[in-house]
This record gives sequence, structure tokens and C-alpha cells, in this order.
Amino acid sequence: MLWLSLSLLTACFSAARVILVKVSPAKLRPLELAYVQYAYATPLLFLGAFVAGIPSIGTDCYLAALAAGILISVGTYCFFTAIRLADLSLMTPLRSITPAILLLVAPYTVGDQVSTLGALGIAIIIVGVFTINYRKGQSGALMQSPGTKWTLLAVLIFT
Repeated sequence: MLWLSLSLLTACFSAARVILVKVSPAKLRPLELAYVQYAYATPLLFLGAFVAGIPSIGTDCYLAALAAGILISVGTYCFFTAIRLADLSLMTPLRSITPAILLLVAPYTVGDQVSTLGALGIAIIIVGVFTINYRKGQSGALMQSPGTKWTLLAVLIFT
């Protein structure tokens, strides 16, 4: 049951992070907000490395860590920009289309094929995203929002 408590805590902290970004002072730019959230983890990572020791790693690991750091920074910047430009209720559910993008990318990158039941589940998620974002009299609100392109770019980067 540890997984349940950890997943609930992750959901709560993730929601709190998005809300804090939305209400943070306007003088903080999205890139600064992205670095601040990871800066809090840095002392814990150094503590873990001190306690457990630093394993030997190859040069490929450094290249992968650099690429991941750049992609995470850019993706976080895009999502935080979207949150600043648009309504949270429009942008946050839009991140749920990640499985649809993975459905298109996975066969080419890792050779995975999705089952029929899995594709049906992904279709339900996408219908749910657009249903949540549907507002009576404002059917195009999601596509007209300035934050939509930033959110979609963040989803592509994180995929």
C-alpha cells in the first residue's frame, strides 16, 4: 500500500506546484520558476550521493544527463508560460494527451505496439480532455487560448 500513499502525495504536490506557479509574483519569469523547483531537490541529491557513494559512470551518461536537463528545462518553461497565459482549468487537462502522442511515437522509438484496449483507453482520455474543456457557448475556448500552443509544445517535449 506504500504505492498508494506515494501516488496520492505526488498528485497533491504536483497540483500544489502548478497552483504556486499560477499565483507566483509576476516578476519571476517561467525559466526562473523552473529552476527554483529543481533547486530544492539538489541538496537531497548531494546527500544521497554522499551517503550511498557515487557510482562509476560512462561518458554517455553525462551526455544523456545534459540532454535531459535541457529538455526538462525547456519543457517546464513552456508549461509554466502556458499557465501564466491561460486558465489552469484549460491547460492542466490538456497535458493528459501525452498517451496519444506516445501511441504515435512508441512503435518507432522502442518498438512497442498498443493493444486495442489500450487504444480505446487513450481515446477515452482524449475525449475526456475535450469534454472537460468544453464550455457552453465557448466550444472553441481551448483552441483559442494563448496557452494551448505552449502546453502542446511542453507535452511534445516531455513525451
